[in-house]
Amino acid sequence: MRRCKMKKKKIETTIGDTFTKVRFYSSAISGIKKDSDASWEMAYTNGAVEGQVAVNKKIFGRDINKEFRNIQNKFRNKVLYPTTYPWTDGDEMTSEWRIVSNEKYDFLMEGFEKYQKEFFDLVNEIKTDYLSMIQEGMARLGKLANEDDYKDWIDIEHKFNFAMGVDVFTSYNTSNDTRINLSEKQRTAIENSIASNYEANFKSLLEEEKKTLEESVQNIIDALKKDGSGKSFFKDSVFKNLKEKVERVRDLNKNIYQSSELDKAIDIIVGSLASVNDIDSLRDKGEIGKSKRAKVSADMEKAKSSLNQNTLGKIFSGSGLSEGNDE
Repeated sequence: MRRCKMKKKKIETTIGDTFTKVRFYSSAISGIKKDSDASWEMAYTNGAVEGQVAVNKKIFGRDINKEFRNIQNKFRNKVLYPTTYPWTDGDEMTSEWRIVSNEKYDFLMEGFEKYQKEFFDLVNEIKTDYLSMIQEGMARLGKLANEDDYKDWIDIEHKFNFAMGVDVFTSYNTSNDTRINLSEKQRTAIENSIASNYEANFKSLLEEEKKTLEESVQNIIDALKKDGSGKSFFKDSVFKNLKEKVERVRDLNKNIYQSSELDKAIDIIVGSLASVNDIDSLRDKGEIGKSKRAKVSADMEKAKSSLNQNTLGKIFSGSGLSEGNDE
């Protein structure tokens, strides 16, 4: 007779099998230059202490700092942040690395390549117009114009970057690594430190995502309390935000935590949202709208209750992390 038992899957294996580490880096020249002489003159003229006042000049004929930041922020807010999760280095230090599930890796890189092209198209445009931008900038600055504020293009071209670093998770077992010439005690200390970091991330990832999901659910509950007697009902963004948070938690739960409690809460939310064919119908001031708002609100309360039933305690105690049956 076969006797089955669940074997607990190691956290590092779970994360390493289903996630990839990524790090986004981007830089560009700002096109902004501090004018020390003008700063001193302004402080002197106005009786201010030197160093308390600064004159910063936009030295080109266009605000290239704003243009580059716009592309960087669009990538972060539309692609990077929605598809990745923060990864910390331990000791409460924030890491530049983030993690993305392998299922969403291609989507992330497609988005990266799209905005990378947009970024370097702008670089090439500025390179073509560089001399005319300098001339226009100096004309606009009048007496504050200074030729020394400008460098040759060849000296600044290397400052434009839009890159994505990629890394995979590796095992923290150093016993078979001949490159690490350390004592057994030192090896164990390193392994324990890395293992603790995996555990800390394992907990903080879900704690943060569960918290933001609960906040989004509560926002729906609060929004649906409005009956339309005021100037407005609610914004569509509260529902869009909830859908995004649900997708993030579902992604984590599927690939790491495998919690039935989380699945239950997610199913309630998804089912409730699916039952609303048109969000505008929830703004109906009649009995139909009132009934729909009450139904969705009740569903959200049910989902919130499910999330609060010691979900994290059950997950962190080891339930949900299994890799199959042993004989």
